[in-house]
Formats: sequence, structure tokens, C-alpha cells
Amino acid sequence: MLGLHTNKIRSLLLSTTSKSLLNCSKYTTTTSTAPHFTTDGSCDNNQEQQQINIFTGRQDRSTPFKVKKDRFFDSPFQNKSTNNSEEAERWRKYQDERKTSFLDQCNQFYQDNKQTVETSSGPFSFKAKTPVNMLFAYVGTGYHGLEFHMTDQDYPTLENCLERALFLSGMILPTNFGDPSRLNWRRSSRTDKGVHSMSTIIKANLEIDRSRMLTPEKIADYVALINSNLPDALRIISMEMTKKSFDPRRQGIARTYHYVLPKKYLGDRYTLDEINQIILPMFIGNFSYHNFTLKRRTYIRPNETTEDNNNNNNTKELEEEGEEEEIEEEEEIDNNNNNQQQQLNQKQFITNDKYYPKDRNAEMSLFRRNSRNVRRVISFKLEETFQESGQEWVKFVIEGESFIQYQIRKMMGFVLAITNGKTDLKTLELALHSPFSIHAPIAPPNPLYLFDCAFKQKRTAENSPLFHPFQLTNNRVNQFKKDFCSNTLYPHLKQLNDTQQFFETFMDQELPIHKFGVEKEDLDNLFNMYIEFKEADLLRRSKQEKEREEIKLEKEKEKEMEMEIKEN
Repeated sequence: MLGLHTNKIRSLLLSTTSKSLLNCSKYTTTTSTAPHFTTDGSCDNNQEQQQINIFTGRQDRSTPFKVKKDRFFDSPFQNKSTNNSEEAERWRKYQDERKTSFLDQCNQFYQDNKQTVETSSGPFSFKAKTPVNMLFAYVGTGYHGLEFHMTDQDYPTLENCLERALFLSGMILPTNFGDPSRLNWRRSSRTDKGVHSMSTIIKANLEIDRSRMLTPEKIADYVALINSNLPDALRIISMEMTKKSFDPRRQGIARTYHYVLPKKYLGDRYTLDEINQIILPMFIGNFSYHNFTLKRRTYIRPNETTEDNNNNNNTKELEEEGEEEEIEEEEEIDNNNNNQQQQLNQKQFITNDKYYPKDRNAEMSLFRRNSRNVRRVISFKLEETFQESGQEWVKFVIEGESFIQYQIRKMMGFVLAITNGKTDLKTLELALHSPFSIHAPIAPPNPLYLFDCAFKQKRTAENSPLFHPFQLTNNRVNQFKKDFCSNTLYPHLKQLNDTQQFFETFMDQELPIHKFGVEKEDLDNLFNMYIEFKEADLLRRSKQEKEREEIKLEKEKEKEMEMEIKEN
């Protein structure tokens, strides 16, 4: 067995294994019902009318749910009494039920499409498991976000749909179907429910013929095969072989989003040039966007020490920032009653919090910069206008290293509130830089889409050179993005707004009654408190920097003394 390393022999082995599993008398009968299996992946041989179970022998790679302890809270003195053991047990039971239901669906999907999967290879006969980058474009309307979830068919996600298309194309083995972790599945960024993309990179280990990935023409054959199993609003633009170590999310250094809307909703208080020169530059920089996300998580408990909470800015936590974001945004998909109830409770808390008098002194003393809220916006500009179905639209271009949940939509909500006279620039400055809780309106998700990404070659090196994927098909990619926007996305947004009236609902119903949390306060006094906080914060930071330098010097002296002792 050690000598079987050629692509041809490996492909024959995989093909023979798949067919032999289907013909195995232990698991097959003359009926066509889906198999019954247990949560751990083992077959129940006592069931009658049983067929092949593609999950037989598969090891369960799921990790037990752990309730994450967070020292940051949405508001000062927030009571967060939760029975961790009960929550963990309830979550575990829910996960087991959801997994069982999902695996049932995967098994049934395989049985229904068994013939298609077996014959989908076509001319691609010499396959090997290969790390591949796929450039994925989609209209996110009707899907519950991008990220793969073990969910039923009533709550589809885009990655679930893509995985099934790859499976039908013969690029995923039946034994790996339904579990992207077996494919080392990675994504460049995630999008929320209803958001679109022109430039999401999905990296996965797929069964492909490597000789057919060397020219644009041969790559186009694979792209066409996958797209034939995808809906029209979901397209693979290009593919390429990549390194096993490539991680599109961690090696991404910039992401560019576009937000488009009819020009009339900008109001007449500011010209397009004034918006570009006065309002949008205020968002550019590297600071805490705690007021521009669903969960603020920026205040500590009164009894916690300053030293314990200053550690949130250390290097290790900044490196783990992406992982925290992954965990936080899992709550985005409302595919079960439990998640829906959690979101309802969160919305209720935020709604009530708007009308409660806030203790601004407590917010000043208990505020800490949570690294998960710190983001760098590189540029924010109103780039151009265009015509769509006889109506003038405008395009906002937002470029940043990464974004937290709802950040761009809240940024756009604040811009629209200012241009329509619902708030002012001073409130925006408080929301961006002060320790106070300010409630930003959330603009509709439909006009937001990811347009481009930039990558560095090495994940750990700070000054690593840029990495440009899809060089073989770069011209085709750029042309596809333009055509997809003008021919598919923009007409879809115009039609969607005509039917759902989401812009009218936001501008005429939601924005006029939105509470920013400063309506009953003296804004000048609040701004003076912010200036005092800013000065005190600068002194505190300089003191901390001095203490760190002293500690560093002490450690260097200790090392020198140790070296002298060793030499003597």
C-alpha cells in the first residue's frame, strides 16, 4: 500500500471504494429508503429497508460546547447571571438533535443523487485531493448568511448550497460530505443574512485532476461543471490550486465593500462633495467601533481591577481576534427557535436601554478598549453615481482590514441620519471616540456587497509582500464583476426595493423614531465630559507605557546578570 502514490492509482482506488460501498450486501437492500443512523455516525442494522450509510465509521470531530466567559459587557452594572452548566447541557442536547436531523438530510440527498455523483467525473478521471481556491460571487437574498451550518432546508446558507454543488460535481467524496472541516474549508470573510459578494474566496481540499488546472481554458471546464449545479444567482468565477498553508481569512489584509442606494435618500443638506470631505473622513482610522456593532462589550465590572482588564490590548488577544469574531457571529443565523428567542431578548434589551437614563460617569470609569471592537478603516468615500432603470443611484466604497458584525450597516445608518438631519456631527464623534454608549441606526443589508479582497503571502510576517490570487484568469474575473453588478445585482436590488420597500421603510418609519441615546442630555456637557476622559485616557496610557518600559528594562538587566553569572 505504501507504493500507491500516483494520481491514476489513487483515483482508481477512490472510484472502486465508492462503488464497492454501494454494492456491499451488508448495507444494501432492494429498497430505496434513506438509512437510519445514530448521532455518533454508526449504522443501526436492526432497521429494515436499509441502504448504505455514508457516515459509517466517520469519527465525530465536534467539540463540546463551552460557555465563554467574557469580562466585557454591553453596559455598566449589567447583570449577567447564567447557570453555565445548565446552558451547556441545553446547548449540547440541541446540537445533538440538530446534527441527527442534518445527517438524515445529507444521507437522503446522497441517495437521491447517487447516480449523478457516480457519473459526475466525466473527463476528469485522474483525481487527487488538492487544496483549491474558489472565487465565489453571489446574491445573498433568500439565504441565511454565508457560513456553513448544520441546518435544515428551511434555513439555507450559501456555503451549504456550494458544498452540495461540489458534491454533485464529484469533487467531494461521500465520506466527507456534510462536514467541511474534513476538507480544511476556509473563507476570506463572512457576510450576514441578505448581504452579497463579488469576491469571497473559499479554500477547500477537493478531488480534482491537477493537470486540468494549468490553463484558463481547462479551469473554465471545472468552473462550468460547478456552476451547472448552482442556482443562477450563485457563481464560481474562477479556481486555482493553492498551498495547504494558505488561509484566506488570516492572510487577508484588506476588504473592500460597496453600499449602493438611490441618490434621493441622501437628502439635500449636504452635497456629494461635502459628504466626501466632511462626514466620511471621520470614520477613517484605527479605533474602537463598540457603538457600531450589535453587542457593545466594552464595559467591565466595577469590582475588577484596572490591571486585569488592560490585558485586553496585548498581542496574544489581538492575534486571537479573528477567532473571537468567528464565535461571536455564529449567532447571526436564526435557524431555530432558541436563536430567535436570543435575538428577541437582545433587541428588547437594546430597546429598553435607549430610554433608561445612563450613568455617564460609570461609563467613563468602567470603559475599556476591547480588542474585538477595534478595527481599522482605510478609506471611506462616495465614489460615483450610476443609472439603474431610469433612477440615479450612488455608490459608497468602504475599505478596511476587517469589520465586526453590523459595522458597515451602522456606519451607513449614521451617514444617512446626518444627511437627513436626524443627528449631527458631534453625536457621530461621540459614537466613534467617546466611552459613552450611543445607539447607531442599522441601514438595510440588501445594498451591501463585498467587492474585493487583498492578501499577503505569509500569515505571520507583518511586512509580507502582497499575494494576488487567480493570476491565470485575472482579466476574466474583473470583467465578470462588472457584468455581474450591472446585469444581475443592480437590477435585483431595484426590483427588490420596488417590492419590499426596504429603503422607504428605513427612511420613513425606522430612522425618524430612532433613539441615539442622547436626546434628553445636554450634548455640550456630554462633549466636555468626553474631552476630560480623552485627556485622562492619554495620561493613563502614557503611564502604562512607562511601566511597560520599566518592566522591559528590568528583564534585560536580569538577563545580563544571568549571562555574567554563567560566564564567571
